[in-house]
This record gives sequence, structure tokens and C-alpha cells, in this order.
Amino acid sequence: MPLDADVFRRLWRARDLLRESVEPRHLREIARESGMSMFHFIRQFEALFGSTPHQFRIAARLDRARILLAARQHSVTLASRLRTPNDAPAS
Repeated sequence: MPLDADVFRRLWRARDLLRESVEPRHLREIARESGMSMFHFIRQFEALFGSTPHQFRIAARLDRARILLAARQHSVTLASRLRTPNDAPAS
């Protein structure tokens, strides 16, 4: 069943929140902001993006750490603790 345009837009916004949030936000809060129950949000998110919101958030954090490590500007310990690239101290 295809998603309506409003649900599609809300899921993309939620995806951006999961990827860009400085502080981790509970999925229940993001689901509420998306106008869905948590169960419905998780199912719709997975149907659209191919992973659950939790899996997506973990993958986004790993990608950020990978970028920092590839730039060889930060230690493994520091890169694992950073939530966003903006958390990195100036070199």
C-alpha cells in the first residue's frame, strides 16, 4: 500500500531528526512528533527506508565515526563518543 504524501514527508523529517539530533531522542517522542503511534511509526519507517529507526540511528552514528577516523583527526575513543561531527574539538 503506497504511503500518502503527508506520511511520506513526516517519515523523512523523522529520519532527519534521527540522523542529526545532537542528543539522542526517544523513538516515542519522534513518533509522536510524526503523528503516529510508536508501533505504526516503526513499521512505516522500516517499510520506507528498509531498516528500523533504531538500526538507522546506529548506522548514522557509525558513519559519522567512520568519517572522523578516515580524516585521521581523532582517536577511536573520541570518535566513538561523538554524536555529531560538530562535537569534535578544533584541531
